[in-house]
Amino acid sequence: MGVRVPPFALILPTEINLEKNLKTIDEATQEIEIIVPADEAAPLIREDVNKRKRNLEIPGFRKGKVPEFHIKRMYGDSLEHLASEKVANSLFWKAVDELELKVMDEPVITALDYSPGGELKFSVKYSTPPIFEPKNYTGHEIKVPYLPVSDDDVTDELNSIAHRFALYTEKDEVENPKLDVIKVEYITGKELENFAPSSEKEREINPTMWSEAFLEELKGKKVGDSVKITNESFAKVPESNYDEIESGLFMYISKIQDIETPELTLELFKKVNAGIESVEAFKEKVKTDLEQLRKMHSKKQFRSDMDKILLENNDIKVPQVSVDRFLQNIVKKEMESDREKGRIFKQSMYEDYFRDSAKNSVKLYYIQSRIIAKENISISEDIIQAKAKKDSATYNLPVEFLLEYYRSEDQKFQIESDLYYDFLFENNNIIYVDPKEYKELDPYHDHHHHHDHDHDHNHDHDHEHNQGHEHDHNHDHTETKSKTDESESNKE
Repeated sequence: MGVRVPPFALILPTEINLEKNLKTIDEATQEIEIIVPADEAAPLIREDVNKRKRNLEIPGFRKGKVPEFHIKRMYGDSLEHLASEKVANSLFWKAVDELELKVMDEPVITALDYSPGGELKFSVKYSTPPIFEPKNYTGHEIKVPYLPVSDDDVTDELNSIAHRFALYTEKDEVENPKLDVIKVEYITGKELENFAPSSEKEREINPTMWSEAFLEELKGKKVGDSVKITNESFAKVPESNYDEIESGLFMYISKIQDIETPELTLELFKKVNAGIESVEAFKEKVKTDLEQLRKMHSKKQFRSDMDKILLENNDIKVPQVSVDRFLQNIVKKEMESDREKGRIFKQSMYEDYFRDSAKNSVKLYYIQSRIIAKENISISEDIIQAKAKKDSATYNLPVEFLLEYYRSEDQKFQIESDLYYDFLFENNNIIYVDPKEYKELDPYHDHHHHHDHDHDHNHDHDHEHNQGHEHDHNHDHTETKSKTDESESNKE
C-alpha cells in the first residue's frame, strides 16, 4: 500500500486487545503485524466515522445533518476505510510505546485489511537501529606512526617559542626569503585585477616548502607584488596536482618584515612558564610535551586505521534516514564555511562528495554503540572527577569549571568515545613505526577519511609549524591548528 504513518493523535482506550507479530526484514528494517478483534475495532472505527459525518458539507443539507442513507449512497464504505487507516496509525504508535520499538523514519503501512463489522488487520514497515553482533575488533596487528623526540626537535621547539617573543620591523622589499617574514594571500588570476587584501586570510610562508628557484624569484619583491605559482614552485610537488589551475594561481605579498628573536634564556622561558626553575628543566618539559603530542597524533592515526578495520569486518546496513540527516549536517556546515571564504558550489556537489563518508560515519556510530554495550564501557562520576582533576593541573583551570563542562551530554559522549578507543588500543597489537615507513607500508594511509564537525579549535598565531610544534608549554589553554590553517598549510 505504501501509506505513510505520521503520529496522528487519536484518543484510544487504555486497555485494548491487540495481537502483535514482530518480523525482522533485515538488520535495519522491521515489520509489525497488528490484528484487532472485530468487537475492539468497531467502536474505534465508528467514533472516527461519526466525526467525519459531522463535518460533511453537502449542498442541500446543513453541516452534520446529512441523512445516513444519503451518506451511504454517496460514499459507500469509503469513510470506514479512511477511518481504518487513521485507527491503524494510532494503534501502531501505541504498539511502539508498549514494545519500546525504536523507529528511525516515517513508517509505511504495507498492508491493511478491513471490512465494516470485521476485524482490523494491518502491517507497518519501518527502519530501526541495526541489530548485529560486532565482529573482529580485537587482536589485530596495527602499525602506527611515531617518531621519537630528538635533541634537534627540542631545539626547534625552543626556537619556535623564541619566535613568539620576536620583534618585527616592517621593510619595503624581500632581501632574504629564508630569513625575512613574508606574509601572503593565495589568489586566482581572476581575483588579481581588483584584489583587496585581507589580514584575516594572509599566511606566513614556510621557506622549506618552496623550491630554491622560487625563493630566488621572491628576492626584490615588494608589498603588493604577485608571484605566479606552478608545480615547479614547490620544493616537493604536492600530491594534489595544480595542473587544472596552472594558468591562474598567484601568491600576493601583503607584508614583509625583519625578525629579531631573543636569546634562549631562563628569563625568556619564565615568560612561558613562571614556575620553571632552570633552562634544563624547561628543556625536559618541552621534550615530555612533544612526546605526549606525538603519541596523541599516533593515537589519532590509530583511530582512523581502526575505523577502517571495523568497517571491513562489520558490513552492516544502516537506516537511510540516519545517513541523510548526517549528510545534510555535513553539507550545511561545509557550505557555510566555503561561503564565508567566498567559494560557492552547488549543494549537489557537496552531497556527492560527502555521501560515502556520511554512510561510513553512521556505520561507525552503530558499531561503536554495539561494542560499548558488549564490553560494558561506561562513563562514571569517578572517571569525570579524575579527568577534571588531571586536566585542571594540565591547563590551569578550576576543577569546578571542568566538572560542569565534562558533565554536559556532549562531553560525556566524547569521554565515552575516548574510553572506547582506549579499549581498542589496549586490545590490539600496536606496533610503532617510523612515519616514513608507515606511509610506505600502511594500506590505509590517505584512503580513509571521516568528518568530525564538532571539534573546531583556535590557533593563536600564523607561523607555520611542523607536527611537533603545535603545543603550548605554559598550559593555560590548548592550542591546535584550525581547519583554515591546515588547509592553507596543505596548499603550500
